[in-house]
Amino acid sequence: DSDSAKKDKTFNVSVKDIEQMAKEITKQTEKNMSDAMRKAALLSYVEAKNNFDIIIASQEHGLHIPNIPQNEDTPIRIDRASDANKSTSKSNQYMNDSAKIKAMLIEHEQFVSDLVDEHEQRESSLREEMEAQKVMHSRMVENCLLASSKALKVVRDKVAEDLC
Repeated sequence: DSDSAKKDKTFNVSVKDIEQMAKEITKQTEKNMSDAMRKAALLSYVEAKNNFDIIIASQEHGLHIPNIPQNEDTPIRIDRASDANKSTSKSNQYMNDSAKIKAMLIEHEQFVSDLVDEHEQRESSLREEMEAQKVMHSRMVENCLLASSKALKVVRDKVAEDLC
């Protein structure tokens, strides 16, 4: 009963299937990253478009506007000191995110490569075992054939003696 339960939990996967899964995972990951970058660019564009006058004014005077008000009647507070800190923080965040993405891609590629290597080794081992089983089987068939032919000769000789 436990053997059948173990057999029910196993399955075979070909190298082609693993390569296809790896391609699909990579394709989906690239698509998700592309979609995220596209959405980020669109969001940046929309924010820039909605606040165009304020952004242009801050660029002309070299000022940073920390909180862009949603209501036009709200006064704008300009903060010169935090401008450098925020752009450095955003740059560092971007670098950290880029490094994390690169590390994840490398880890993913290594995982898939290891998985393919393991599968190829297992497949090679199974092929070698199958060849050994074929040789052993052919030898057993040859021995059976030889034994059968010797037995037939003995029977034929005995029948011939009895008839003579």
